[in-house]
Amino acid sequence: MGKDNLHHQRHLQDVFSQFPDSEFLLRQQGLAWFRYRLTPAEKPIARLSAPATIRSR
Repeated sequence: MGKDNLHHQRHLQDVFSQFPDSEFLLRQQGLAWFRYRLTPAEKPIARLSAPATIRSR
């Protein structure tokens, strides 16, 4: 303890230097998982595409 922030940031940079920088690569290599859900303040949007009705003549 007692080390300054700059030293701490350099240490973190060294420790995580082998980790990918993109979300795609993190997911592809199994290093990150994400779960998405609506919060109580959010409302679901209407369906973007309603089921199509096909009418024949």
